[in-house]
Amino acid sequence: MSDPIRIISVEDDPLQAAWIKHAIEQRIDGAAVIHIGTESEFIERLPEIAAHPPGVILLDVMLRWADPSPSIPERPADVKDRGMRRAGFRCWARLNENPKSRRVPVVLYTVLERNELEEWPTELPPRLRFLHKSSDPEALETAIREIISQE
Repeated sequence: MSDPIRIISVEDDPLQAAWIKHAIEQRIDGAAVIHIGTESEFIERLPEIAAHPPGVILLDVMLRWADPSPSIPERPADVKDRGMRRAGFRCWARLNENPKSRRVPVVLYTVLERNELEEWPTELPPRLRFLHKSSDPEALETAIREIISQE
């Protein structure tokens, strides 16, 4: 039996979040998936992530800033300028600002095609993987196992 692994899934679609949690926890022994639903929640939880780094973060690229509520946090200028289509990149950049969280492996799990990520170099950093979203849980499992095995 392998060691338990904490996986953070940053996904704003509740149905996809539930599918990801189920697929991973069924396929990876001892996996515990923690869900974060918006960019603002990710930023709010960064101190917790840095204090207790997960084994991997699955990061959607397109995320809502916040869920509708009477107390929506103010959107920073970069969020207003770039919008939701690059939220995952902003989350990844913030993760890398802290020495305690910059080593966390990340899988960009998105409906975008690799060629739509024009601001990213052809060669991704070693702790960052790209995976196009699909209904194939095996591809997701493989990506998680590969990026964790590099650590």
